[in-house]
Amino acid sequence: MDESTVRAMQPVEERPGFARRASRELLKILLGVMFGLALMAGLLFGIPAGMNWHARKQAEEFCSGIKRGADLTALAAGFDKAAGEQHILHYEADDGASHTFLFEGFMFDKAACRVAMDKNRKAVSAQLVDVR
Repeated sequence: MDESTVRAMQPVEERPGFARRASRELLKILLGVMFGLALMAGLLFGIPAGMNWHARKQAEEFCSGIKRGADLTALAAGFDKAAGEQHILHYEADDGASHTFLFEGFMFDKAACRVAMDKNRKAVSAQLVDVR
């Protein structure tokens, strides 16, 4: 009998290298599953974090663009027009001393720009506010 015939007749467990090949295949599968889970975790945490960062950046830019003495009525109207369909909101405080512009992040409003105003509805100061 030649060597290949003898090898074919041996039980699977006794074949040289079987355990090594099986463990390599199992390791490849486990590494693939681990990589897939890590990728999913990165997406689940990365996308919301990126959206929240973008909301904060928008609020910073908006706040920095507000000049002292700017008319808040015109500012709110321009904000609504620029927001369009983005669900960006603004509201006036109950005491009428400030106006808050909200910027949407992941699922909720994540950043805001609070503008203090005088009795003539002119901007006095603008301050970035984190919404938690």
